[in-house]
Amino acid sequence: MAFDEGGIYYAFQGDEDQQDLRPREQTIADFKAFITKFYPANQQQTFIYRDKLMKNQLSLEVDLVHVREFNQELGDGLENKPAEYLPLFERAAKEVLQEDHQLTSEGEEQAFEDVQVLLLSSQPFGPQGMRSITSARVSQLVQISGIVTSASKQKVSTGCQGKAEGHT
Repeated sequence: MAFDEGGIYYAFQGDEDQQDLRPREQTIADFKAFITKFYPANQQQTFIYRDKLMKNQLSLEVDLVHVREFNQELGDGLENKPAEYLPLFERAAKEVLQEDHQLTSEGEEQAFEDVQVLLLSSQPFGPQGMRSITSARVSQLVQISGIVTSASKQKVSTGCQGKAEGHT
């Protein structure tokens, strides 16, 4: 096999993070259990996230400390791999809504919009300042105290140089 034959080849780059991913369905089930069963220790059987979700079906504000209190692995996943865990959390929130409100008053199935999960933390975590953020924290959730003076969305541009010259 020659690599100059025009085929596409892939070589494993040693991404160890793929080994500790939880099964998607198990993660969704755990997030659903968190939404429906979590209550803070200082409150008597008040399911705060289930109640919040029933009041506002478009967004759910969640304290990362509570997630860690319920399941440390879920909390670590949200901090270290938010791009993978947050969509599963949002899917779980939507499924909780669908299970609780299956039918309208006319007996028809009710459609729900996607639920946006907003994360906050009542306790600091991660790097202590901007200068202590390293490349190891790329794609991870960080909490930095201070004043935001400017923010912008990153622009990503991809393209084929061959097309610009008339080649395909």
